[in-house]
Amino acid sequence: MHPLSNILVIQGVTGSGKSDLAYSIAKEENGVIIRADSRQIYKYADIGTNKSRYPDIEVELIDIKEPDETYSAYQFALNATEIIQNIIKRGKKVIIEGGTAYYINMLTGNIPEVDLVLQTEHADKTVFEIQELFQRELPEAYNKLNNSERHNPQRLLKNYSKAKQRSTENSRTEKFLPEAIVVEKVAIQISMEKLTENLIKRTSRMMHDGLTEEAAWLVERYGLNTYTAGSIGYREFYEFIEKTYGVYDKDEIAKQIRKLTDRELHDIESLIALHNRQYAKRQMTWLKKDREIRWIEAKS
Repeated sequence: MHPLSNILVIQGVTGSGKSDLAYSIAKEENGVIIRADSRQIYKYADIGTNKSRYPDIEVELIDIKEPDETYSAYQFALNATEIIQNIIKRGKKVIIEGGTAYYINMLTGNIPEVDLVLQTEHADKTVFEIQELFQRELPEAYNKLNNSERHNPQRLLKNYSKAKQRSTENSRTEKFLPEAIVVEKVAIQISMEKLTENLIKRTSRMMHDGLTEEAAWLVERYGLNTYTAGSIGYREFYEFIEKTYGVYDKDEIAKQIRKLTDRELHDIESLIALHNRQYAKRQMTWLKKDREIRWIEAKS
């Protein structure tokens, strides 16, 4: 860490080892971790989001929202700013760690074009998932769309992009962090071969730790109209049940998840690992556009 920096930001693609690095530095530097992850802010989504908690290190901005609530990058920047100022007053080091680059860029004032956000975050979503996202985040804009615009994926993404752009214009000029605060950004460089190995191992561990039951419980209690339900690690279960068994009711989906065979679970596990690799490639595209980042090699 640079000796003059107040904040160390640790980024990298999913599965690159960000959390382990953040923890080790927090131990050495008397630090507090602020998690910048659009999924880990939600309660109960623990296994599928690879949520890390530590008995000896404070972790902020996890488990702050119910799964059926909404949360934006703007809200993250507001919350993080308040927490950062408190941490610095306590004489501790601030370590921001996470894979949601849009959250970090909103906080630091380096906001990319919304089209890049869509490319990274929503490129593999179905029309239904984009509709749900659009309705949750920008209901007034969504309600103005005609039927054709709502069901054509390209037009739907284009309209979502325009609406999102308008909603963030004011945020682009707003300063969250005081100018006296120095931010240092690093990101973990990892080979695709090693990343693939990490993701396969991580997905296997998640399944062993109870991801199947977590996915069933979440849909049973909160339904499909949540950010978590449309994210990697959970949507693979729900889409598999819908396509294979033609089941769309949340309670029936939960029941069917609990009946999945070992072969079916293996297929879902493979899909989760694949989707995470695809997501990692999009994350890398985004991160490489940030010239403030200093790249460091992943530990072997």
